[in-house]
Amino acid sequence: MPKISVSEEWKRKKVIDLFAQHKISIGRAAELLDVSIADMLGIAKEHNIDFVGYEKGDLKRELKILDEIAAKSKLTEEDAIELGRKINKSMHERLKKEHPEYFKDLSE
Repeated sequence: MPKISVSEEWKRKKVIDLFAQHKISIGRAAELLDVSIADMLGIAKEHNIDFVGYEKGDLKRELKILDEIAAKSKLTEEDAIELGRKINKSMHERLKKEHPEYFKDLSE
């Protein structure tokens, strides 16, 4: 295992902490640690971090867009909930297919 300097270890812990608090996205955390998003998913799993979080600005922007769409939409609330369930299921299946190693503990 390569030696890591104290400052590199501090940076790694700080980035992981910010990511765990959802203050930075998984993409930003990966960028700061100079690792791939797949590697960052592994780090999240090692630290039991929910890796689905958003940065505050991202979430606010997306909620604003969704509000604008909802104002123009003829979908009922029930239809929107069902659509959301289908999207969540699809995203989960894709992630499970692309990264089965993150789900192996869940099936045992």
